[in-house]
Amino acid sequence: MIRISITKSGLATIGKNGFREIGRQAIETCVRYWWENYLPLHFTPAAHLRYGYAHRSNKYRKAKLRRAAGADGVRAIGEDKPLVFTGRSRERALLSPNISAKAPNYQNYVGTAIINAPAFNFGAGKRIDMRDEVTRLHPTEAAYLDKLFTRTWNKLLRAAGLRATRQTKQAA
Repeated sequence: MIRISITKSGLATIGKNGFREIGRQAIETCVRYWWENYLPLHFTPAAHLRYGYAHRSNKYRKAKLRRAAGADGVRAIGEDKPLVFTGRSRERALLSPNISAKAPNYQNYVGTAIINAPAFNFGAGKRIDMRDEVTRLHPTEAAYLDKLFTRTWNKLLRAAGLRATRQTKQAA
């Protein structure tokens, strides 16, 4: 009679749920990094060049500089910054992160950041889609987020592999 003992250790013991959890943590790290570092760049004066925003009319830009009151009577910020007329949308967008991460399976991961700025949702069918503009990524940002995900994934995977307990199976 032959007895076989199979011992698994390290990454082999993590399993699909372990990979899903690691992926969720890694994608959440990337979305949080985007929120903290790249979202504020969308409200800087040079954002229209960096992200390719649609051109605003001279009348609109002058109204922001003159501090003219908007439709709701709230005065403009007095600066010609993209996506901002009164400043309330920027404040709400940057106020607190609402980030969620999902892993439908052990190979796919989805990170979502909900931006609490209702003004970006209006104007469907208009010339300027502010929701699209505020979520655009520059190619260098996309490349960095990809590297960040890979680094975080590998770091968490190594840590999980070191923590995993050995599993032994006896076969006939």
